[in-house]
Amino acid sequence: MNKMKEPFSCPSCGERVPFAKVWILNNNSTYRCKKCKTELIPEKMSSLYFVINPIAMIGIGNLLIKKDYSFWVVMSGSLMFGVLGYFITIVCAYKTIRFKVN
Repeated sequence: MNKMKEPFSCPSCGERVPFAKVWILNNNSTYRCKKCKTELIPEKMSSLYFVINPIAMIGIGNLLIKKDYSFWVVMSGSLMFGVLGYFITIVCAYKTIRFKVN
């Protein structure tokens, strides 16, 4: 029995939840552990995960517009920082979200 709750793992047996599950995870998600068959739900997730990406896209877009860059530079810069913000959000979620038994 694993007493320490590791991020993104089953609290009952310690088996890691697959990284692919982080892409579809929300506060209402459930996951059945493949090792011990326990049904898991994520502990309350922070709203910060859902705020980082729009701020990255809008912030860099506004900065580039104020610097008088062309439309395509603004769009590609916003897209690049949006994708980067999304991947940072996914990695942070994988490193910090803990599960509890349903």
